[in-house]
Amino acid sequence: MMYSMVVEFYPPYIYYIAVFVILFLLSFLKKKKGITPWNYKDLLYLFGALAFLLGGLSYFLRDIKEVSLWRTITFQILYLLPLIWIFFLKGKRKLRDFYLIVHNEKDIFLGFGIGIIFAGLSIVNILINKESILSNAEMFVGNGIPFFYIDLLFVGFIGPLTEEIIFRGILIPSLAEKMETRFALLFSIIVFALFHGTLFLTTGVMIWGFVLGLLFVKRKTIIPGFIVHLMGNLAYYITLQLVLLREI
Repeated sequence: MMYSMVVEFYPPYIYYIAVFVILFLLSFLKKKKGITPWNYKDLLYLFGALAFLLGGLSYFLRDIKEVSLWRTITFQILYLLPLIWIFFLKGKRKLRDFYLIVHNEKDIFLGFGIGIIFAGLSIVNILINKESILSNAEMFVGNGIPFFYIDLLFVGFIGPLTEEIIFRGILIPSLAEKMETRFALLFSIIVFALFHGTLFLTTGVMIWGFVLGLLFVKRKTIIPGFIVHLMGNLAYYITLQLVLLREI
């Protein structure tokens, strides 16, 4: 996660709809031979639900600029709902279908090794933009210490897990049904960026999407990417809070 005061040309719900339209158009490509736990219809159901839920919420909150605890938690819950539907209701699914598997210790070491680098980059990014963050401190609504730990749970753990499942564990294999893996990786970066409200792919989002996607493609598991994502988000969020509290 990278801090950026980017001026967006369109509200977030436009990006969610754009992603669904792109994925729908890609569905007309001829299916390649291969075995994946997902079919393309699963992908369209998932992102259709996400576009409806997240797009609807962002539309109703379109005039609210503050970043509050409840807003963060609500968005994370709406990310979870379609996954719960797929896991429990749409056929019997196993954790392996979500690529939640550890092949060997290399998956863990790779995640922590790259995670340390990304955690450091997240801290440096916040410190570089410290003045900009403080000048826009009114955007971040404080909710007290108890809520800090709840927010930390969602931002640091649940968020990275759901995003890795959606954008790597489901999206890339489904796209790989329609195109070469390298193009599936490229499209996953674009979708990841659009779901983070970025019209023009910023350097930070591109690096995140590329590294996390490449880890999945090479290791065939979301575990290394999840560890990297978790460490980066935790470092980002804790440093951001310390800056807002003027502790650093």
